[in-house]
Amino acid sequence: MSKISPAMWQSNGLVLLNGYLQRLYVQDEILQILGDRRHRRRCAELSARLASADGQMKNLRAGTTLLLDLLDLAGAWWEETLPRPRSKTHLAERLAAVGGAIHGERAINEGLIHLGRQYDPALAEEFLAQRPYHEQRVEIVTNVVGLLAGGADPAASERQLMEGWYDDLVRNRQGIQSDLAAIRKMLRGYCPANLH
Repeated sequence: MSKISPAMWQSNGLVLLNGYLQRLYVQDEILQILGDRRHRRRCAELSARLASADGQMKNLRAGTTLLLDLLDLAGAWWEETLPRPRSKTHLAERLAAVGGAIHGERAINEGLIHLGRQYDPALAEEFLAQRPYHEQRVEIVTNVVGLLAGGADPAASERQLMEGWYDDLVRNRQGIQSDLAAIRKMLRGYCPANLH
């Protein structure tokens, strides 16, 4: 693949930002479904900001500023919602974190398919091949959330799978801040690896 243009870096940053915002939004939605209403305002604020940004994205400078503002907001929210060890959380929190992460990963994969179709068809095919994996994980989380919301317990195998996915999130939680820093550089049109 040839040198990556600033526009492609910005597009990649937008895909990743969307994935992280999706992750936060779904996490809060799952908490609400399971009876935790603490972050209802955050969901409404995120929806309103995304709608506002959508209409202003035609002007790249204004759009980039709005996206960087969203990134700052997401960064502040991450400080509140970073995955913590199981002993310091309840099942609904862990399931919400897993559900958000899995939906966010699917959103990133779909965004990369779209980018690949614009810039590199082989890349699009690579991520298209991963679509069933992401869809299967979303389906599992959706089923477990539905069971818990209905007052039923998930099967032991499903719960063990969720707990394993959650443990992965806890192990990788420090990567979120470095991801957000890389996204900031990308949204400005720069390669994150070459800037300090």
